[in-house]
Amino acid sequence: CRGVTNIVYSVPEIENTNQYNWTLPPGFVVTTGNNTNEITVTIGNNAESGQITVEGENDCGTGNSSLLDVFVHYVTANAGPDQTIDFGTSTTLEGNAEDGSGNYSWSWEPIDLLIDETIQNPQTINLESNTEFALTVTDDTYGCSDEDQMNVFVETEELTVVATVDPEAIEYGHSAQLDAIASGGLLDYT
Repeated sequence: CRGVTNIVYSVPEIENTNQYNWTLPPGFVVTTGNNTNEITVTIGNNAESGQITVEGENDCGTGNSSLLDVFVHYVTANAGPDQTIDFGTSTTLEGNAEDGSGNYSWSWEPIDLLIDETIQNPQTINLESNTEFALTVTDDTYGCSDEDQMNVFVETEELTVVATVDPEAIEYGHSAQLDAIASGGLLDYT
């Protein structure tokens, strides 16, 4: 899979060999063991399928090449466009995936804000604040995965307050009840 690290390729040691010459497909990077019989490789995010070749070398020249065909798999996740919804309402997220085998598993976060985080297009609960949702798509055939994010922006009602007093007119030394009724905004009033 693209993006994996610490993949080891090796050949048996060849007697009288000074070094091993490796040739890798585009996007493969040797991280340790260059010129030895065992290399550790990182498969870059743009790596391509191809052949890995290795040949032993000494003062007399190079030996025969050993070849290995490698197939790079990947999947591309798309969490869908950002959305704007009204305060206290829900929405359906629009996940998608491309490339890979077409046999995918879905995982959305944060899970506590979703009805079923394991489906392609889950329904949120009623939201009261802006939220970033993250989608991880896994190709069940090859085990490759990719992530993407999207945002749900929550529009709030305009903050308003209505003040009342009861009774409206009082005599000196008496009391009245003052009330303030707020609405809109994020419903977290001071």
